[in-house]
Amino acid sequence: MTTASLWLSQKTGPYGAAVGFVALAVLLQRGLAPVWGEDLPALLFYPAVVLSARYGGLGPGLVATALSGLIISYYVLEPRYSLAISDLNDLLGLVIFLAVGLLISVIVFLAASGLCAQASVQFTDASIQGSFGFAFNGTFVDGSATAAVGSLQADGRGHAAGDRTLVVGPGAFSRLCGGSATTARHLARTFECAYAVNGDGTGTARCNVCSPFGTTQETLAFVIDRLGQEFQLIGTDPQAVVRGVAVKQTLP
Repeated sequence: MTTASLWLSQKTGPYGAAVGFVALAVLLQRGLAPVWGEDLPALLFYPAVVLSARYGGLGPGLVATALSGLIISYYVLEPRYSLAISDLNDLLGLVIFLAVGLLISVIVFLAASGLCAQASVQFTDASIQGSFGFAFNGTFVDGSATAAVGSLQADGRGHAAGDRTLVVGPGAFSRLCGGSATTARHLARTFECAYAVNGDGTGTARCNVCSPFGTTQETLAFVIDRLGQEFQLIGTDPQAVVRGVAVKQTLP
């Protein structure tokens, strides 16, 4: 919203702002008439309708449309200073203006309502629910690489469980599993997580990861994309830097 429009709507209310926008259109139309003549009597009233509907809603948009139609009929079209219209083409043009003004008001109002509804969306634990496939990769603090793919099932109430296949380098394998290795190793693991989603779509998860070598804990931070269809994640444990994405699984 422009500063002038905001000031006008705050001072006069949405319907007063609609009247103000139409009055401004009248002044501009009369001021520019010597330049472009009377061939475009309704041109400057369309922005008044758009602004009224955008900043006031459907009602002010309709008021601006009706008021603009009265002004065009009374002050612009022949015979002037009368609501009677002698020329059929002028009458048709006025009807078209009123119809387009109505359509503009409805479309702008619905678009603004949709944006407001989208802005008011609050994420909850239920925003992550169903089956997800995920993949992540990164490095441990010793420089060895790691990557994983897997799936999880989230219940929408803050609990998720799944399994994954993890690939780690020799150094990481020794630290995680207590054994020795000279090549990368594949580790099949199951896990259970408790997660919490904030209203802005960010969240955290604390996971217990089970393997034949024991149970370890991992922590994650994430942000939801596409209203629960996908979320980006990063690991927040100090021994590794990992990032990945989880996407909701749907059958074809």
